[in-house]
Amino acid sequence: MSAPLPDPTRPFSEQGDTLLLAQCIFGEARGEIEAAQTGVGWVVQNRLLYHRPEYGDRSYSGVILKPGQFDCFTDEVDQLMNPLKYESDSVWENCFDLASGIIGGIVERNIDACTFYHSIPLDQTTKLPYWAKMPLKIEHYCDLGNLHFYRYREYASSVAEDSMGG
Repeated sequence: MSAPLPDPTRPFSEQGDTLLLAQCIFGEARGEIEAAQTGVGWVVQNRLLYHRPEYGDRSYSGVILKPGQFDCFTDEVDQLMNPLKYESDSVWENCFDLASGIIGGIVERNIDACTFYHSIPLDQTTKLPYWAKMPLKIEHYCDLGNLHFYRYREYASSVAEDSMGG
């Protein structure tokens, strides 16, 4: 096992950016295909890039730990602090490697400018999050595994500019 583990004696906000992003990917998507896990990591990155007040402040902990954003940080505290009690070394290692690669710019963005996702089947429209029902502002972009990714329409063409330094 080469990936560091969270320190359960410290709060999430003191875990460090890479561990915190790995915990987010682990908590939100550990049972998903790698492309969906990557998408979850990029949702966090995109929220840092396309800052909006509802995303929290401009830090990993500010975005990830903002109440109501990533449910695993309220529902799965023990799993996030002790991942090897719940999953194999390889599952945690993959989440950590993805987090490290996303932060380091090695893992490519696979969800364009998406800043939202959910796992509710799209035909269950009454159960969809409120933001998924705002077609004039937010559009469905892609599906990866069981996750459905969305972006603000205003950001749809900005990813190419961002990657070219524009």
